[in-house]
Amino acid sequence: MNVERPKLSPPRVSVSVADSPRLAKVPLRVLSEHDCPFFPDRRATMRGVYALKKYARHYADLLEQGYWRRTDLIEKPVCRDCKACRSVRIPVDSFKRDRAHDRCWRLNRDVTVETVDYASDPESIALFRDYLINRHGWDQKADEGEPLDDLIDWYAKRLGRSPVKCRAFKYRLDGKLIGLSVCDDLKGALYSAFFAWDVAHARRGLGNFSVLYELEWCRANGKDHYYLANQIEGFTPADYKLSFCPHEVRGEDGRWHRNA
Repeated sequence: MNVERPKLSPPRVSVSVADSPRLAKVPLRVLSEHDCPFFPDRRATMRGVYALKKYARHYADLLEQGYWRRTDLIEKPVCRDCKACRSVRIPVDSFKRDRAHDRCWRLNRDVTVETVDYASDPESIALFRDYLINRHGWDQKADEGEPLDDLIDWYAKRLGRSPVKCRAFKYRLDGKLIGLSVCDDLKGALYSAFFAWDVAHARRGLGNFSVLYELEWCRANGKDHYYLANQIEGFTPADYKLSFCPHEVRGEDGRWHRNA
């Protein structure tokens, strides 16, 4: 996972022809080109806006138009030579578990979940640290000159900078935090911004379990869609998102296409 922090450039575009006219007043800007976080041999260009509270009423439209939030930026790729990233969402009422999902649910029946307002507390940061080192090699980034703890603290704090309520789903086993999902709670949708899990419990499939649990939460709370940010063609770790059916993928034509 690349942690380069691209800076917003002066405005170059306000809204593209593929975006909604409802976004015309959102100051979308092209970010400086940076290393692609998914493919080390590629460069990425994003268009986005800071995730400020004043853009809360536009957030649903931004998600609809293929934007997603990572930290304190709401962005989407406008890469010149690559179209691998595609936004994915699940229509809540249409979703049905398959046998693999049922097995995952049963395997984690001893996991308890609490839903709270997100905060970068010591318990959460400790889980982030373990996950980002063991799954994404952030200790190597620290070797390049930025103190690891400062880097993780920077990331954890910015995860909570959402224009809407930012929820934390805390997954526990015998009281210990083994999974943490950071989600944005919109009127008609839940957006999954980030999930970290204890690598000692890899066999549990906690990423899949978190999606299943949060879909049930969406159903109980009247949400229409559950957004899974982006699926990246050719990037295997993101392929699990397509196992939840039916799902919808936003195409290059600007439309959401349902896959059974």
